[in-house]
Amino acid sequence: MLRVVVAVTLSVALLTVTLPALETARRDRSDRRVTAELDRLAAAIQDVYAREAAVSPDATGAQRIVAVRIPTRSWTGAAVEYVAIGAHPERAEVDERNETTFGWQVSGARSRTRRLADVPVEAATPGDGDSPLVIREPGRHRLALSLVVRDGQRTVVVRRVD
Repeated sequence: MLRVVVAVTLSVALLTVTLPALETARRDRSDRRVTAELDRLAAAIQDVYAREAAVSPDATGAQRIVAVRIPTRSWTGAAVEYVAIGAHPERAEVDERNETTFGWQVSGARSRTRRLADVPVEAATPGDGDSPLVIREPGRHRLALSLVVRDGQRTVVVRRVD
């Protein structure tokens, strides 16, 4: 009987010590996965900006479809609250420095941002043109990238395909 009590006590103590480290590892893994996806998206945006011919907003031009995967909550990864293209969903500030903001937040962690300099990006969202494109659902999301000319400035427009 004493062995069982000691074994259970030791198991509970080990579990108590390892759970915070496991949660941190889950958050870090999800954060790395989102960062890698946004790096791929940023590279595709920069490539479209550098290589494609810009068209007027009402014309049909070349598009590039990019799939972005948002990790699901699992034993090895934390849930992702949101991924936003254009600004944070809570505070959609307009950046006058000709930079585009990617924002994301993993559950239990602080929100993060990444800036893409010298490539103007506009999220094609229903309604207000200044609002960010926000993805809250895990899984695969297809985004279309196209280059348009607005007010004499070349801009990459990002919109959801699915």
